[in-house]
Order: sequence, then C-alpha cells, then structure tokens
Amino acid sequence: MRRAILEALVPSRFEVLHGPGSMLAIRRDAGEQLRRLAMARPEERAATAPAFRGRGPTQCLVYDLHNHRRAVFRPYRRGGLLRWLTRNKLFGAARPFRELEVVESARARGVPTAAVLAVRVDRIAPFLYEGEMVTEELEEAPDVRQWLRREAPAPAMRRAMVRALGEAVAQLHAAGVIHPDLHLRNLLVRAGEPPCAFVIDLDRAVRRPEGPGLGRGRLANLRRLDRSIQKHNLLEGAGATRADRFRFLRAYLRVLAPDLDPRTVARRLGAHYPLRRLRWRLGRWFQRGAAAG
Repeated sequence: MRRAILEALVPSRFEVLHGPGSMLAIRRDAGEQLRRLAMARPEERAATAPAFRGRGPTQCLVYDLHNHRRAVFRPYRRGGLLRWLTRNKLFGAARPFRELEVVESARARGVPTAAVLAVRVDRIAPFLYEGEMVTEELEEAPDVRQWLRREAPAPAMRRAMVRALGEAVAQLHAAGVIHPDLHLRNLLVRAGEPPCAFVIDLDRAVRRPEGPGLGRGRLANLRRLDRSIQKHNLLEGAGATRADRFRFLRAYLRVLAPDLDPRTVARRLGAHYPLRRLRWRLGRWFQRGAAAG
C-alpha cells in the first residue's frame, strides 16, 4: 500500500517516520526513551530487559518509562486458520494504522480505552509485513475474568463495577464503534471511588453508526459478550450472576437506549448455546488430558 494512503490514516498529533522497509507513527510528545524503543526493531528491543512479559500468543512486552508510565508493545497476529501458517505476518500494512485511527476517534468521543503511543510496520517480503502497536498501560486494571477469579468484592463495589462495565460498552457503541471480539478479556476494571472500566483491543473494529437503539452490530456484540460470560461460568464455576447480567444491561441501556426494557433485551440474549457448551467442555477435557499426559 502506498505511503500516502497510510499516512492519511495517521492522526495529526502523531508524526510519521520512515526507515528501510519500515514506517513508524509516534506521538509528537513522546519522550526520547520511547522513541528509541519504538524505532528499534522488535528483535533488537527484545534483548532489552522489559519490566514484564505477557503470556499467551501475543507475548506483549511492557517497558518502564522515565515519566512513571509503562508502555505495552503488542505484536499483531493473524486469527483464524491462517494463523498456523502466517503467525505474525500481515498481508498489507494498513491494519495497525486503521486501529490507530479507530482508537483515536473513539477516545475523542469519550470511549474509555488505552491511549496509543505508537504503531509500526516492517516489510519482510513483498506484500508481507509485521506490525506492532504501543499503548500506555492501564495500571491496576485486571480483565474481568481475572477480577471474577479474585476474592469477591463487597456487594456495593461489585454492583458499581458491573454498572461501569455496562456504561463503557455503551460509550463504545454510542461512538459508532463495533468491537470485533467483545469478550471478558477485552474488558478491564479498576477499583476506586467510583470504579471505572475500559474496553481494549480495537484491532479490526469498525465504525458503524447505527442511530439510537440496538442495531444488528450492537446486538451481535452483546451476544458475543454473553457467550463469553456463559463460557466463564461453565468452566470456572463461579462468575457473573443473573443479577450481574441484568445490572449490566440496565446500565448499558440507560446510556444508549433508555426506552428499552432490560428484560426484553435479556430475552433476546437468552440463548444457551448447547453446541458451544459441549465444545467448551470437550476443550477443557482435552486440555486436562494433555496436562496429565
């Protein structure tokens, strides 16, 4: 893709730097330390001891910055069947810059999500690229799965947390953004007075203004989140209660569609996904068997 097309996706408060086969968009107010880390190739940067290495397929690296913040370097991965062949290879360079554009637009409309510090792509072969996004770490904000596994909070704090989650998702939808994969790991919570919630990982999110009410994209997001809740409850034993789910919907609809009855929406989300539940159980059984072997 031509440089001019990619540069058109970059917001004005970012500057664009070009290197041999690479393109970096970085915040104009970025400090020298972040610039050095972002301009280094990933394999060079990996030799610098990070403050924290993430787990799972993305292997995020977290670095302490001099201004008492932390920067999270997240490599892009392909999903679906192609992930076994391409791993971290992208067909084209636009994906990180499109996410940057969506995140900046969402934050400007009040969506609580992580601030982007930089994005980078490196060409490794004709039409093949590796990409990386750098965001500011949301400190002391576990994802909802981690939060549910911890010691149960006081009932008042739990209710406030659930309301904050409903409002965060409603703000995302009110900004016209449809999340590509809204599940519990992409929702973070932070205790406080009041508590707050964040929506993360807007890679491949789309902007689709749907007007008031529950459009098809918004309803699909809520159903995806409901599946994630049911999966967590099935596999973890303790999780979100029916009261939690109803309280979430009530907070969500208060922001986005106050005329809708939460009970009506809950019935529209009321599928029990029998085939998926069977697959979840089989997946857990195979994982336990592999671990025992």
